[in-house]
Amino acid sequence: MLRWLLNDEGVLKMFLAGGLPEGPYEDTLDVLTTLYMTYKDSDLVNENPAVGSQEDSTSLRHDSSLKLKDVYLKMILADALTFSGSVYFWADGNEYSDPIDRHEIFKKMSNEKMFVEYSSFENLTVEEMRWMFNSIIDDEEIEWLNWYIDNKLNGRTNPYAFMAYTSMERHGE
Repeated sequence: MLRWLLNDEGVLKMFLAGGLPEGPYEDTLDVLTTLYMTYKDSDLVNENPAVGSQEDSTSLRHDSSLKLKDVYLKMILADALTFSGSVYFWADGNEYSDPIDRHEIFKKMSNEKMFVEYSSFENLTVEEMRWMFNSIIDDEEIEWLNWYIDNKLNGRTNPYAFMAYTSMERHGE
């Protein structure tokens, strides 16, 4: 894995541009090795076009040349940089997520066009993907929350979609 990382300039640039890892670099390389060994013969060689690349080319972040292996590579790097530290459930600091489980969740959501903006996820940078991988909710809630936003809130992701807006007069101020 280390040879792959150091000999592929594009991979190394993306890894370094992903920002400082959540934990020690040694742990980052351990997680990256696990992910690489798990996906080197599948995700990292998938030449199929990314889901978002088949969509409307007028999108500001559209990249028609994007392949699934490119998306999965960014996911693996974001995953390794994130999971070098502890990714836990916010309500129970004793419940931790697993990097392979988290990768599979976002892979499924991407492949099945479950994101409100399908092409947006695939065009995120490694650093931006880290925010998604480090969402401190448990794995089961990631798909549910995405479903809820898409089906109950009609894709609205601003804070006002989750809470009622009231004026100050209503509170006697």
